[in-house]
Order: sequence, then C-alpha cells, then structure tokens
Amino acid sequence: MRNTVEAEAYGTTDLELTAEELLPDWLKQAWEPKRLFVARSKGRLVGRGHYETLPDGSAEHAWLAVEVLPEYRRRGIGSALTARLEAIAHSEDRSVQIVYAPSPTAPGERLHSPTGFGSVPLGNPEVRFLQGRGYLLEQVVRASGHTLPVDPTQLSRLRDAAAAHAGPDYAVLQWVDRTPPEWLPDLAVLYTRMSTDAPSAGLAEPEQL
Repeated sequence: MRNTVEAEAYGTTDLELTAEELLPDWLKQAWEPKRLFVARSKGRLVGRGHYETLPDGSAEHAWLAVEVLPEYRRRGIGSALTARLEAIAHSEDRSVQIVYAPSPTAPGERLHSPTGFGSVPLGNPEVRFLQGRGYLLEQVVRASGHTLPVDPTQLSRLRDAAAAHAGPDYAVLQWVDRTPPEWLPDLAVLYTRMSTDAPSAGLAEPEQL
C-alpha cells in the first residue's frame, strides 16, 4: 500500500521498498519511537498513519504521515487517521507537528514556499487537506535523479568540478558492511549535524543524537 500511494504521488516506482527493507527502521524504537495505524475496508488495507517522535518525553516535536489508496479517498479515512495521530501528539504535549507530504505537479494556482524557493499546486487534494487542518507550508523539497550508467566523460567532468569546489579538505571514504571503529565517532557527529544543518525553513527541526 505504501509503495502504491507513493508511486502515484512521485510519478515513479524508484522509491519502492520491500517489507524486509522497511523492518529495520521499526526495530530502533529506543531512539526513534514510531507507531503505525492502519485502516481496513472489508479486510483490505486501504490507509495508514505514521507517528514518530524523539525518545525524550519532553521533546515538543512529532512527525506525522497519512496515506490512503487513491480509490478510497474522500471517504473520511485520511481525516480519521490524521485525527488519531494529532490526538496522540496533543496528549504527549508535542506542540510542533511536522508533515512531509508528496505533491505532484499540476496546472493552476500555486502555493509558494515562504523561503522563496519552490511551490505546490494549490488545488492538489493533499494541499487543500493540510491547509484545512491548519497546517502551513514551510519548505518545498526537490528530488533529482540521473539515469545510469553515466557517460564516463560527463562523470569525470562532474567529479573534477566538485573536487575544485570542495578543495583539498575533503576526501571520499567508503567501506562495505560495518563502519570501521576509527570512523564511528566522526560518523556519530555527522548524523547529529545532518539533523540540524540541512535547511528546514521555519520547521526548526530538533537535534537528533
């Protein structure tokens, strides 16, 4: 169901994941608490609500996501799932609720990001739904892709341009399987900084240790 909904929203199946690939994220409850709620119609899974917080009980952030199969929308399923997630957030005093929602391109009036970069179609159902519940657009995230294999000449040109821009202070390190022990402290710092250094407009993403 997740793959079906997201393929429609993104216009590609490149982001599909198997159950085996998704499971590890649900086994990290100690530092990434998550809850999953589902909606069924005659036994069929037709919608899901995803709720995530930080392990610190005093943290004010919660991340919400709701997905409903296209043929089951406009029946109140998304509203019911969203209400359930919001109720949990309120009961836990999570006053900052963040939603990342894919919104495919469409003609018509646009809702522009306050950052000055990007916009979403104002008439898209997910945009109207979130606005109707009081959510504000803060940031538009763009994803880019490149068809593989890459022409070696082009790849070499891009690598040289990146190296010239980065200077001698950066190098690419790579390994397979477990991170070498000598890099674990640096990797921990990297993951922590990634949670706050990436632009997030007015979302004020908290530091994740």
